[in-house]
Amino acid sequence: MNNHQTRQVTIHLAQSGFGILSSVLGTTVIFILIARSLGPEEFGNFALVYALASLAGLVFDFGYPPRLLRETDALATHWGGLLLRVMHAKVVLLSVLTPTLFTAAWAIGLNPCVLAAIWAGIVLLSFGNVFAAMLRARGHHGRDAANQFAANASGALLALGLYAMSATPLAFALVIAAIGAAYGALTLLGWRRQFALVPERFSLASVGAELRAGLAYLLDAFTHRGFGFLDVAILAAVAPPLIVGLYQAGQKIALGAGLAAQPFNNVMLPRLSRLAATPAQWHPTALRFFAVQAGIGLAAFGLLAGLGPAIVDLVYTEAYAPVRGYMWLFGALVGARYVASSLGIMATSLGQQRQRAMINLAGLAAFAALAPVLAMQFSARGMILAALLGALASATGLLLLLKRQFGWARK
Repeated sequence: MNNHQTRQVTIHLAQSGFGILSSVLGTTVIFILIARSLGPEEFGNFALVYALASLAGLVFDFGYPPRLLRETDALATHWGGLLLRVMHAKVVLLSVLTPTLFTAAWAIGLNPCVLAAIWAGIVLLSFGNVFAAMLRARGHHGRDAANQFAANASGALLALGLYAMSATPLAFALVIAAIGAAYGALTLLGWRRQFALVPERFSLASVGAELRAGLAYLLDAFTHRGFGFLDVAILAAVAPPLIVGLYQAGQKIALGAGLAAQPFNNVMLPRLSRLAATPAQWHPTALRFFAVQAGIGLAAFGLLAGLGPAIVDLVYTEAYAPVRGYMWLFGALVGARYVASSLGIMATSLGQQRQRAMINLAGLAAFAALAPVLAMQFSARGMILAALLGALASATGLLLLLKRQFGWARK
C-alpha cells in the first residue's frame, strides 16, 4: 500500500474502532450495572435469557453483515441497491424463530417478558446491521460509528438511571430494546441516502435462493460468535445460576479486551476481497494485517492476565471476587480469538467462506463436546478452557487452509 492508502485504511480502522468501542463498552457498562444491581444469582438468570435470545439472533442475522461487507459493490452494480428479497427472508426467519424461542424459554421456565424485551432489541439491531454493513462496505465507517455511539450512549445512561433506582430485570431488558430501536432507525436513515431498496414480489423460490446463498455465512457467523452465548447455555445446564453469573461477569470484561477484532473485519475484509484477484498485492497486505491483529491479541492477553483481577475489583462488588482467578484464562481465550479472526477474514476474502464455515463448525463441535465435561469438572474455569481449545482448533484449521490451498506462507 502507498502512503495515501495506508492513511485511508488507518482512518477507517479508527472510525470503525470508535463505533465498535462505543458498542462494546456500552454493552459492557450496561451488563456491569445489571450485574451489580441484581447480584450473581439473579444476574445469571438474566444472562441465560440474553444468551438464548442472542443465539436465535445469530440465526436471524443469517450472516448478512460479513456477506454484505464482501458483496455490496456487486449488489449496487448489478441491481442498484439491496434486493427486497433480503427483507422477505428476514421476515420469514423471524416468523419461525420467535415461536421457537419462546417455546424453548417456556419449557425451561424463563421470564417471557424479559425475553420479549431482549428479543425485540436483538431483532432491531439485526435489521440495523444489514444497513450498516452496506455503509461500511462503501467506507462510511464514521457515520456508522456515530450511530453506534448515539444508540449505546443513550442506553448506558438509561441503564445508569435504572441502576440508581434498583430496577427490575425487565426494566434493564427494555434498555436492550431501546438500543436496538435507536440503532435501527439511525442506520436506516443513513442507508437511504446512499442506497435503494430494489422492489421485488414475494416468492418462496426467491427467499429459498436467498437463504441458500447465505447459508455458509450463517454457519461461519454462528460458529465464530456462538461461543459467546452457547457457553452460557451449556454452563446453565450443569451449574447453578450463581456460577453462570460469575462467569458472565468475567466474560463481559473479556468482551471489552476483544473489541478490536470487529473494526479489522469491517475495514480489511472488503479491502482484501478487492485485492484477491491480484495475489502480489493480497499477500503482503494480508501478512501485515495478520501480524498487527495477532500482536493486539498478545497485548489483550497481557492486559487481562496482569490487570484483570484489579479490573474485577474496580467494576464489581465483593460478591464477584471469585472472577479474579478466571481472568488469565479469559486473556488466553481473547488472544486465540484474535488470531482465528484474522485468519478467517483472510480466508473469506479469497472466496473460501464455505471452507471457513466448516473449519469453525469443527471448532464449535470440539467446544460443545468438551464444555459440559470440563465445566462439570472445573466449573467456570473448565468452560473457559473448552472455549480456548475450540478457538485454537479453528485457528489451526484456518492456517492449514491458507497455507496448503493458497500458498499464503510462501508469498
